Amino acid sequence: MDAQLRLRLTYVHGDTSSTLDVQLYDLRTEADMDRAPADTTFSSESTAINSYQVSPTDSLLRFNLPQSWIEEHQAVLQDSSEFGDAFNGLKLTTSDGEVVVGIEHGSATLQLATRQDTVGFQSLKSFTHLEKEGTATADLTDRTLLQGGIGPRLVIDWDFDRRLFTDTLRNVPLNKANLTVPIDTSKMDQERPANPDFVRPRVNGYRILGELTPDASSCRQTGFRQFSNDPETCRLPSDPATPPGSARLDPQLTREVLRQVLSQSPLFTGFQVEVAAREGQQSQNTVQQGLPSTLPVLVRTAERFEAETRPHLELYYTPL
Repeated sequence: MDAQLRLRLTYVHGDTSSTLDVQLYDLRTEADMDRAPADTTFSSESTAINSYQVSPTDSLLRFNLPQSWIEEHQAVLQDSSEFGDAFNGLKLTTSDGEVVVGIEHGSATLQLATRQDTVGFQSLKSFTHLEKEGTATADLTDRTLLQGGIGPRLVIDWDFDRRLFTDTLRNVPLNKANLTVPIDTSKMDQERPANPDFVRPRVNGYRILGELTPDASSCRQTGFRQFSNDPETCRLPSDPATPPGSARLDPQLTREVLRQVLSQSPLFTGFQVEVAAREGQQSQNTVQQGLPSTLPVLVRTAERFEAETRPHLELYYTPL
């Protein structure tokens, strides 16, 4: 019998001429990954099954498991009815490399091959352990770092009653509204290293989320898609033509949301923006949380910047 772990690579950032050193371990127990914090570490055996060198230019990563591991797990591997309960899973770690790679969620397959047949066991769940080391090199004095998935999000909120509106405006027809988050692309566009094999993917999509008020119904009941497993956070339609220079809520939706605010029946308490898609990422329309981007996406927040270069809301009224 032969055994091979297969993973599909979907994201690369760094020196593609280098290799990534990877170690493979057995998990000691069943891993409870549901709602686990990003820095959770699941217990694994102290000795690695094997070590490998990964090439970031390969679209499919193949890890051949040694015969000693196959013989140790042979009884479980040959009984598919017991495999899910008796096999705790595998853990990959990295020790060195000049490149960051991303793996497609759910692509992990343990392929078993004999002279008579080949069987593939698809993964049921996966988890990426993340830790913050050091500080950001980008100047964040008057900007906010915006990342994807579990990275920092930009939270936008206004005090509509006190700052933007008076009672006289509440009855004035609202013709148009734009919610726009301009992106400072200077860091994304900065000169790349002279190494021709260095790859820096660009952002090509942002996700705008709305946080429902306590009195509002669920996302599905209000006509929106629920984001991840949070029933109080809805994914809102955005303008696909604006990335990477900005994130903009669909103008028609913005007007409807603001109409509800003006009628003193707001649907959302605030909005969040995050990186949702990068070049080389296949599942760009997923509503599941992805991994943080390694790209320095910055949003101007200081008042010294022109208003149109900062997150802003534009309202167009028709006086009666």
